[in-house]
Amino acid sequence: MTESSAGGAGRRQKVQAAEVGTDILTALAELAPATSLSRLAEHVGMPASKVHRYLQALIASGFAEQDATTNHYGLGPAALFVGLAALGRLDVVKLATPYLAELRDELNETCFLAVWGNRGPTVVHVEQA
Repeated sequence: MTESSAGGAGRRQKVQAAEVGTDILTALAELAPATSLSRLAEHVGMPASKVHRYLQALIASGFAEQDATTNHYGLGPAALFVGLAALGRLDVVKLATPYLAELRDELNETCFLAVWGNRGPTVVHVEQA
């Protein structure tokens, strides 16, 4: 095996490991707030021993945590950080406007979109009937 093909195989393994890790993170979100190892392994369709190895790496990086009382697993603070960063990039008005227009057309009524601000609900977009 040449060096370049060995390097390529190593990269593929790393990509596959990242895919498995994100599958487990997604499953933790789906089974939130917390779940057992056996339930998580069943949910992702992997052996519990493999899921456990990945969980240990996710715990070490802060993306998962284990409750010392129940031994159940859940998302950790690093997952919250990433989620909040993604949420911060979300343009709610842009995403909601087509649905708001569809609702207006269906009801033939003026519809508005309000978001919660520091002083309560604030209208940010109106679709006139």
